[in-house]
Amino acid sequence: MAEEVKDPNLNPDPAETKDPKEGAQNEKEDPKANPVEKKEISEQNKVKEEERKANNKANDDLQARLNDLETKFKAQSEELKAVKDLELIDNLGVDKNHRSDVIALIKGNGDEVNDENIKAYVEKHPEWKASEDNQSGVKFLGAKGSNEQVDKTGKEAAEDVFGFKH
Repeated sequence: MAEEVKDPNLNPDPAETKDPKEGAQNEKEDPKANPVEKKEISEQNKVKEEERKANNKANDDLQARLNDLETKFKAQSEELKAVKDLELIDNLGVDKNHRSDVIALIKGNGDEVNDENIKAYVEKHPEWKASEDNQSGVKFLGAKGSNEQVDKTGKEAAEDVFGFKH
């Protein structure tokens, strides 16, 4: 034989039902309530409110610290990526004077600076690669068209070109 289960919502016991508004008013305005109990409850509420404010302040402080750490992490991640990109450029044999050119051209064309793009751009620009004698691929201009350094000043060189004597 199955037990009958009573659903309290269907047939509530009249002795157990209270008007929630009436109960709340009685608790607040109970003339028989002890003044000492009222004072203790009031102090407890103040303490709880102070604890809540302290917790909110602590949460705000933690959130500010978290935001600061996230900002620092993002900056360091970007810096590490830039260093790794420069290392790849160096490993590809690009002259140190042209490292920034590689990055500037990639960004200027609206491409993302990544390993694949760096390799592609360096292959397209062989003039960026350092020559065997550790000099850049740039040629000096002059009558001989060589990489020889001239020991003359600009004034002396001009006098020689125009036939003036020193």
